[in-house]
Amino acid sequence: MMILLLIQAIEWEPHPGWKIDGDRIERVEKAGTLWSKETFGDFALRLEFKLPEGGNSGILFRSRNSVEHQVELLADAGRPVHSGSSGSIFRRAIPTSNAAKPAGEWNSLELEVRGRVASVTYNGTKVVDRAVIDDLPFRGPIGLQEHGTDVAFRGVQVKRLDAPRPAWDVDSAAPLTADETKAFMRALAGFVFDKHLKKDSEQRGMIYEYFDVPTGRWIQGEALDTMHDGAWFGAALATAARATGDAYYKELLTTWTLPFYLKMLNHSDTLFNADRDDVDEKGHRWGLEHQLQKGEKGFVPYWWDDGASFSLEAARKKSGKPVFSSTDRLSEKPNPDMRLDGWAHGSSNHLAQDLAILLQTSWCLLREKEVAAEIAEAARNLQDCRKRHGAAGIPAVLAAAGLTNRDAALLRRIGEPKGELRVPALEPGDKTVQAPGFADNQEYEYYAAIAKGTLPKAVALRLVYDAFTMPQLLRIWSDAGEIPPGLGRFDLGALPFKNGRPEAYRSDRLIPMGSRVGPQTMVVCGWALQALEAFPGLWEEGVPVLDGPYGVDTKPAEAMKDVAGFRVAAHPAALLVAGSAKGESVTVRVGAKSGWADVTLRKNRRWDAVNDKGETLRVTGNTLSAPEGFVFEFALPWTSTKDQKPWANLIERGTYEIAGAPFRIASSEARVKAALRRELGEGLRTWKTLFDKLGYIPTGFGRWDTYSDAGGYAHLLKAAAQWLLVLEGKRDWEVQRVPRIE
Repeated sequence: MMILLLIQAIEWEPHPGWKIDGDRIERVEKAGTLWSKETFGDFALRLEFKLPEGGNSGILFRSRNSVEHQVELLADAGRPVHSGSSGSIFRRAIPTSNAAKPAGEWNSLELEVRGRVASVTYNGTKVVDRAVIDDLPFRGPIGLQEHGTDVAFRGVQVKRLDAPRPAWDVDSAAPLTADETKAFMRALAGFVFDKHLKKDSEQRGMIYEYFDVPTGRWIQGEALDTMHDGAWFGAALATAARATGDAYYKELLTTWTLPFYLKMLNHSDTLFNADRDDVDEKGHRWGLEHQLQKGEKGFVPYWWDDGASFSLEAARKKSGKPVFSSTDRLSEKPNPDMRLDGWAHGSSNHLAQDLAILLQTSWCLLREKEVAAEIAEAARNLQDCRKRHGAAGIPAVLAAAGLTNRDAALLRRIGEPKGELRVPALEPGDKTVQAPGFADNQEYEYYAAIAKGTLPKAVALRLVYDAFTMPQLLRIWSDAGEIPPGLGRFDLGALPFKNGRPEAYRSDRLIPMGSRVGPQTMVVCGWALQALEAFPGLWEEGVPVLDGPYGVDTKPAEAMKDVAGFRVAAHPAALLVAGSAKGESVTVRVGAKSGWADVTLRKNRRWDAVNDKGETLRVTGNTLSAPEGFVFEFALPWTSTKDQKPWANLIERGTYEIAGAPFRIASSEARVKAALRRELGEGLRTWKTLFDKLGYIPTGFGRWDTYSDAGGYAHLLKAAAQWLLVLEGKRDWEVQRVPRIE
């Protein structure tokens, strides 16, 4: 029996046909559902109800659109239980027993809903224990159903059970308008200029990765590096200048950010050396990819400073010396604050690609200016540097060097993108796979591709695929609440998947959220939306759409003569199948190369399912008798849902079989576009809300919360620019005016 503390009465919407007198509610004429004015997340509801002979009603929760999100109420005392019995979650969970009292008597009912799990206690007996309702919204109203018969309720009480909302869990409304977007862009760039930009000394124009808001200090990771963030920000300024026509962004780029990077790329041979190494004796020394070589140009160190910033690693290890190989001018001096004064001896192929994008986007914006020759020199130096470090064929670096120097031979070396459309985290296997913490690869492939003058169709499809599927992984993890659009996991945290499912779900523990992969994915969403306009029908080409009940009719293999046919549909949480069968029962095999399930359906309304290892699978369904057998429908949750055993996962554009007949799954292109627009346009609203609330963009929520993150501003600035182009019907690769180099 639930004990309700801090209970509240429910305030109802206008209710013609319902009579409310104190704590008693009666249906007095044809009325429609009586809905609560408020919405509820997790809650416990207690009430009493009374039905006449033949009476029918229900308690709907969190959804105005599905009768399956309902506790069924019937005057059916003494009858066998089935999927529509009184006390059932209609067609989703059969009660363990019929606890109904005779018609005309008062019944008590208690409903507890947490996340997508519901329990029902009926006249003191728990008849549904923790049933999983895979497609249940995480928030919505409570409704008392009018089903053509009289019904009375009394003593309706509810208690909210919601856990405290994490700081990142904000309500997202409509997408930003163009004017709101431009204002947000100015605010983002202005914050970086005021708080992250170094305006004097030899590092004039450098953008620090982290600004600790409470202390006002610049923080650096010795191997995380400021240089990535500044390169991202410079590329974002170039993108913003093109999308808005606002000279403010070009001025920031040409006065501050770009000169700083050109200085290093074109003069690293005189600025830096590795003649002495002041790394802590237990610290890390670099190998070929990273180690600064004598007299080389094109080298941008992980960090370069004059004591103005603090080392994350040294502070954590309580070391007075750098933790990674570097020249430290404070090595023989007291340094209790672990300040950085010198330069790192390491760089990376990863950083080189971000630098290349800065150079490519800046050159496209400024190629009629004198600085274009300096940019081209920097791009050559960067390519030569990576060649010396064993990586002569990085596509993004080749693209920047080839385009800015009009070198067709370098551009031809880029080649065509390779690889399948896939979501590794949802594939079977004992190896742990992390959900993406960055969308770097998508950016590198995009810029390498458009350096040849346009966006290839194959790259366009990959951008759409990744932009659409990447956010779904976080939503699979979040089984106990909505994820606002635009969010992603903290890049230095983890969201591990194994055997096609998260190792832990939101209902198990929260993970830190961050400002990298979410905003980066928003950028890719912008390109994807532009690509879908440039290539109409791109997403659905060659793939029959299977999107919503029911998408595709299939005929079973010849061996299944007892089944007349199937209608198949895919929901993000489950595979939905409907059909008709002869006889008393039928077993249907469904699955993919990754695994399969045998679902046994019976005329007596009982069903079960096992996977290819003989493990019991969760399945919900319904059967109705027909003259020669029965009709059926069932929902088989994917492997990725909590408490399901492995069989198969929803893979967009993936191939499956049911009873030997193949079919493919793909959401409609309209649905894909809507999801991309939500992730980008409403994602900007999410981040504006957080920026207004906090006053800055943090690197993480739940980890390093006080660090304002320059990379987050950069990605959001670029995402906002892409949103403006989408609203105006323009395409980024065309706006850049990339020349064809023959």
